[in-house]
Amino acid sequence: MNHVSYFVALLFTLAASGNIPVDLPNPGYEQQLADWHIAGNDNGFTQLAPEAARNGQYGVRVTDDSPEVGSSFFSSPLPTKPGKTYKLRFWSRLLEGHGLAVYLVFYGDRGAQLNTQERNNVNLTFVSRDAVDWKPFEVTGVAPEGARTVKVWVHSRWNAPTP
Repeated sequence: MNHVSYFVALLFTLAASGNIPVDLPNPGYEQQLADWHIAGNDNGFTQLAPEAARNGQYGVRVTDDSPEVGSSFFSSPLPTKPGKTYKLRFWSRLLEGHGLAVYLVFYGDRGAQLNTQERNNVNLTFVSRDAVDWKPFEVTGVAPEGARTVKVWVHSRWNAPTP
């Protein structure tokens, strides 16, 4: 099955503090991939592409044509405070296939991941199959006890819901 989607992050806000924006560096990829990281297990699926831009010069295209492996693309870590609610708003479209999952992943001391299925606190939203034209999406998460940072994670593999 061929999975193709465009993804553009536009705004990261701190909802618990009156929607005060958190500075998500390079949210529209105008500095190319500065402050974003394609993971080593991305399999070459994530690419910076001018034709993937919703507005501006650049966007990110995820092309996943594998039933076994998926893409993996992260923002740089941002400081967070336990108990605060964070909301990521972004625009995406799906050209074909099943789409993407977009996560807010919280980390504690020494980079320990704090979101797991066992804790029932995985924060994600799926880019739906009906997003053939650009459509807004959002994902919300509460920073758990011990949270020090948060990252945005974009992932195209459906049978692996956590990073």
